[in-house]
Amino acid sequence: MTDNQTDTAIEHLHRYALACDLAAGLDVLDIACGEGYGSNLLAGCARSVVGVDVAADAVAHASMKYRRHNLRYAHGSATAVPLPDDAVDLVVSFETIEHLREHDEMLTELRRVLRPGGRVIISSPDRRYYSEATGHVNPFHLRELSCDEFRELVARFFPHSRLLRQRIVQGSLIVPEGDVTGFLEYRGDFAGFFGHPLLQEAMYDVIVASDEPLPDWPLSLWSGCATPPAAPPPPGRETPAVSARPGVLARVACEVRRIIRQVSGT
Repeated sequence: MTDNQTDTAIEHLHRYALACDLAAGLDVLDIACGEGYGSNLLAGCARSVVGVDVAADAVAHASMKYRRHNLRYAHGSATAVPLPDDAVDLVVSFETIEHLREHDEMLTELRRVLRPGGRVIISSPDRRYYSEATGHVNPFHLRELSCDEFRELVARFFPHSRLLRQRIVQGSLIVPEGDVTGFLEYRGDFAGFFGHPLLQEAMYDVIVASDEPLPDWPLSLWSGCATPPAAPPPPGRETPAVSARPGVLARVACEVRRIIRQVSGT
């Protein structure tokens, strides 16, 4: 719901910002659209958007709340999408697949409604960090995947893919002056957002100087606590780490360690 002010809202809005970058001028399916805000955001840039959800009351709510000439909502499921073959150019599916056991059936259906050359942008919580590292059990998740399992599933249906990884952080961001290739700062809320290629309202300025030419400086992020992460494992052999916990848990763990150090005098 759009009164959500937790890390979950940031996670979802960031994903929809990326989806809007892909959706410009296209026919889009937002599967498991829920409350409907994401479909509404997509309709601000897409040619047409259909938001589909298995909950009839969610579809009724969204149809009343969000009204655009290029937006409609329909009742249906991820394994039975109420659209004909080759109906859309982009399928958006955020935090849907873990709510189903029928993963192959879902991907088959999404592939069916997608036109040749179309794209799917799909997200899934990584079981290793969402559940196994935290002990958190979400009763609405029927079948969670690890990163490798998710990648292998998608690869069975689409020959080309790019993996993006996301987590909430609390830290410091340092960005070079001028346009940085691949960098966008998103700002906004459930009503709308914008992306800017420059870091806005930077509180501090940092300069590196020399009488010799300097290389391009990388974008860098200082994330979370002082506890250093373990050395990265070989590809495909990642293990859960405390620093990878979802945002609130990570900050709680960090604060507990700080208090222990303070009390112990270390």
